[in-house]
Amino acid sequence: MSANDPSSEATCASHLPTHPVACQRVDVVTGSRLHFGLLSTQPVDRVCYGGCGLMIRRPSVHVRAVRSDRFRFAGEFESRCREVAQRFVDHFGLTALPPCDLQLLQSSDAHAGLGSGTQINLAVATALTTLFQMPISLEQLAAEIASRGRRSAIGVHGFAHGGLVVESGIPEGQTLGRLSATQPFPSHWRILLVRPRQFKAHVHGGVEQAHFAQLAAAAPAERDALLAIMNDEILPAIIAHDFDAFCESVSRYNHTSGMLFAPVQGGAYNGPQLEALVATLRDAGCQGIGQSSWGPTIFAFCPDQDSAEAMRQRLLSAGDGNRLKIEITQARNKPASVCAKRQSSECEVE
Repeated sequence: MSANDPSSEATCASHLPTHPVACQRVDVVTGSRLHFGLLSTQPVDRVCYGGCGLMIRRPSVHVRAVRSDRFRFAGEFESRCREVAQRFVDHFGLTALPPCDLQLLQSSDAHAGLGSGTQINLAVATALTTLFQMPISLEQLAAEIASRGRRSAIGVHGFAHGGLVVESGIPEGQTLGRLSATQPFPSHWRILLVRPRQFKAHVHGGVEQAHFAQLAAAAPAERDALLAIMNDEILPAIIAHDFDAFCESVSRYNHTSGMLFAPVQGGAYNGPQLEALVATLRDAGCQGIGQSSWGPTIFAFCPDQDSAEAMRQRLLSAGDGNRLKIEITQARNKPASVCAKRQSSECEVE
């Protein structure tokens, strides 16, 4: 039987499945996360952070786990993936790393503003919990095994749902930001991902922690203004497939949220290089421009594939191809795919 036949040996699911017969192999495929911006950098009315973002198809992450006699790893980011495996051991009280061949077959670049760390960690954690039939909630998976979502949970909820993700923030005493809404994104709209080929002002780890320590909380009026743009403009524009309204509102939201970080990044965008890149895209006629997370990826939206290709060519023709990496992608309107097999033969994945 084919792997597409529901009566065959393959079982595909979009959540954390359990299987009555032991799985021999699991493939997990997810996308990347655009972050449009936080609602606040510190607690406001006992709620931290919050914000909105979008899951995109590419760059994608593909993790495979196959039962074996001992733990082995192949691929990039080995230390990261081994740390996830060790937290899996610690959480379930095991005595050794799980006996499997763990592979990171595809991933996006680290520290590009696309949430690669969260997607890799969640994919590895999901592969292991599925392969070894260890049921666990999304909150526990994220916090205790993947060790993600401590500030923004856009990537965590995006992994679980896909599409546009609206998060209201982390309530006092909770570990994961509260999901307010998810919404399928127009499938024909396209996203340009543009970033400098050379960029030194990456923000992650201790640098990121130090930056947040210097930031004051958003004033209640600032947070309310961001909430209004998010709930009353961005979300309705997506539902109505109103491209121009969406682009105007998401760009304004991103700039407003970015100004909360001005004390550490020098303005709404992370330094003069990205400020200049935003101006370049604006001068070229791009719409819906913004910085994803700390950058260096700058996003812009196009109404269809043809216009995205034309805009990419316009930027390349202007001589920006030597200094910029330009990709075209689209929204990922589905959760991470989980394909579990009771045999280690090929599993049909995305």
